[in-house]
Amino acid sequence: MGAMLRLCNHVIRSSYPMKLAGNQAIPPEISADLRTALALHRDGKLDDAVRIYQSSLRRIPGNAVVLLSLGAALLGLGRTRDAVASLEPALTARPNHPDTCFTLAEAYRAEGRIEEAYATAKAGLAARPDYLQGRIAMADALLDMGRHEEARAAFEDILDDYPSDMTVLGKLGVFHYSVGEFDAAETKLSMAVAAKPDDVEAHWHLATLYLSQRRWNEGWGLYRWRWPMSKTVAQETMISLPKWTGENLSGKRIIIWGEQGLGDELMFATCVPDFLEKATPDLCVLACDQRLAAIFGRSFKDVHIQPMDRQGNTHSSFQMPVCDVQIAAGDLPTILRLHDDDFPSVRCRLTPDPTRAARWRKRLDDLGLGLKVGIAWRGGALERFRRCKSSKLSDWAEVLATPGFQFINLQYGDCAMELAALADNELLVHHFDDLDPVADPEGQMTLISKLDLVIQTSNASAHMAGMLGVPVWNLVPYVADWRWGLETEACLWYPAMRLFRQPVLGDWASVLERVAKELRAIAAQKI
Repeated sequence: MGAMLRLCNHVIRSSYPMKLAGNQAIPPEISADLRTALALHRDGKLDDAVRIYQSSLRRIPGNAVVLLSLGAALLGLGRTRDAVASLEPALTARPNHPDTCFTLAEAYRAEGRIEEAYATAKAGLAARPDYLQGRIAMADALLDMGRHEEARAAFEDILDDYPSDMTVLGKLGVFHYSVGEFDAAETKLSMAVAAKPDDVEAHWHLATLYLSQRRWNEGWGLYRWRWPMSKTVAQETMISLPKWTGENLSGKRIIIWGEQGLGDELMFATCVPDFLEKATPDLCVLACDQRLAAIFGRSFKDVHIQPMDRQGNTHSSFQMPVCDVQIAAGDLPTILRLHDDDFPSVRCRLTPDPTRAARWRKRLDDLGLGLKVGIAWRGGALERFRRCKSSKLSDWAEVLATPGFQFINLQYGDCAMELAALADNELLVHHFDDLDPVADPEGQMTLISKLDLVIQTSNASAHMAGMLGVPVWNLVPYVADWRWGLETEACLWYPAMRLFRQPVLGDWASVLERVAKELRAIAAQKI
């Protein structure tokens, strides 16, 4: 958000009224409103600032300065699509305007439109080649595109020109982390957070580095930075209840807030059984995504399950129960997961609906002989993460040609063309059209519970299999997400999971070759 505020400080000046392209003038009364909006923007009251910007645009539609200011505020709120919708016409009104280019580049990057981010930042730099934020935007886009050596050179050049800028040093630390240069990453990130206690990106990457290295105390101590990094407000900050920090809960009612995303929500739910050893179940409320409410209700007996409508982005139906203390599920490990030995040895944590499970058992049996193996080949909610976490289905040909197996599609999203291309090459992956894993994750979990094996790049289905105790081979990039660690094949979070790691950046071919080899060994044992 700091970069966006600096942009707004630059574009909204005390010199209103001013002339803009197309001879647009900002009337004095609107100029005063915009100064008020900027003050709110500086104070972090972005929703209030947005309302004033929008009101101003109704009076002077198409004004480039107001569109830019509105886009910056929306970006700060994480409303990236709305930000792009405001910033694109702002750039049309003032082509190659540097501040607009760099703000739009950040919005494109947040939306996963990486090539557009790069091109837009490049256009802004052509007009203002010495602008620091624009150079950083270019380097970020190069890193996101996987053009690592160009990104390295870009970040190092910036640091050469700004040797005392700790934000730039932190950015170079993020680069080192992203390419697996962990010693250099820790050195630079540590210096950056010491000098800039509000640097969200540096704090978050230092947290993930520590957690990847199983330095639990250090990592959990910084894990709170997940909220500003994702531009999300922690639910607990909206409720006037003290946070539980591990003290005796005798007679106290506690609410546990589910985390962001199904994968995190499932993973941190592995802490719930251990937590219940410290609490009275019928005094515990577990607030979770409503799509998980039924299976959590069956799995965590006597706990009060409080569904939340996250997909609809509304909590209008949510009724806050009377509680004494609260904690976010992602903060439970700060109390319950401080050593490797604290992680669970129990394989199965979830109880699927038995009626639905029986129906899936029959449908899988009807596919014919062979072990039933679920697959997914893409992962990552954001495009810039999806690029490193995802393979191509066409790369799985050797795996899918292994005899003795029936492969079942677990991939969410539209993958009809990829599956059709496989069929053209006489490779079959069974797909169930009546199952939508996004709308019905419990249906996906029930299907997974009846599989013999799951093989996939890391997405929510990997967590589902892990929670269900189904054997899962999780294919992870060279620099894996922090939860998978950096080295071992074993996964502390899920005893039923094996980790297949890229040996070098981007090398899915050798990972899939190893998977195919191990499948052939399993098939040979069945003969």
